[in-house]
Amino acid sequence: MSKSRLRFFGPLNDLLKPSVRFRPIEISTLERRSVKDAVEALGVPHTEIDLITVDGESVGFDHLIAADENICVYPHFSSLDITSLTRVRPPALMKHRFVVDVHLGRLARRLRLLGFDTLYRNDWNDAELARCSEQEGRILLSQDRGLLKRRRVRHGQLVRAHEPDRQLGEVIERFDLRPEISPFRRHRLPTPEPPSRSSRNAGAVAGSTGREPITAGSAGCWSGWDLSRAPPPDPAPRGGGDGGHCRSAPWRSPRGRHR
Repeated sequence: MSKSRLRFFGPLNDLLKPSVRFRPIEISTLERRSVKDAVEALGVPHTEIDLITVDGESVGFDHLIAADENICVYPHFSSLDITSLTRVRPPALMKHRFVVDVHLGRLARRLRLLGFDTLYRNDWNDAELARCSEQEGRILLSQDRGLLKRRRVRHGQLVRAHEPDRQLGEVIERFDLRPEISPFRRHRLPTPEPPSRSSRNAGAVAGSTGREPITAGSAGCWSGWDLSRAPPPDPAPRGGGDGGHCRSAPWRSPRGRHR
């Protein structure tokens, strides 16, 4: 037999074509390929997977699929500790820090307001985002499946909601961020050395303000509040609200039931 069976569980089915959801999917094994390539070819980024088993045995993403195997793919578990079992989960980060894709500026703004170290620029390309995530140990938040399928992206999340408050709820739920919320905290940046006399004079002649963005790490990522590239402000609450809409954000997002 030159085929194996692949089945996805829980909310991972939402990422599949309707015709193959909640059922075994037959895949050819005539050409040897890794389980990572097989699941991502069906539309599921590796960042959304917490456990893969082959005939009941936990395997890693590099497992080469052989004939007549039964492969089960599971989403992230919220109530079960499978740390000793899984072989696809990357090493845990010491701290939850984020880099946010260009189309999620309003989510980046909300994360910053809750005190999370969040990088955002509206002119980054996919390669720069992936490099920043890898080199600085940041969780990449995106709605681009192709970006999250890149091998160098080890920590990431596919944001599925379209409304910023629901997006924030997804992130808080996925990474259990409630204990870390510290509204309006700003992160300390390295203090740049004062400019020399000659550079100050040169700046005055050129009409420069002397302000330069502060970069962090070898990836060239921007930290802190770069107001020239800040996410656009959110619309004011209707009815002349008191600006406390963050307090009523729906922290809990619906979870898919594992099947």
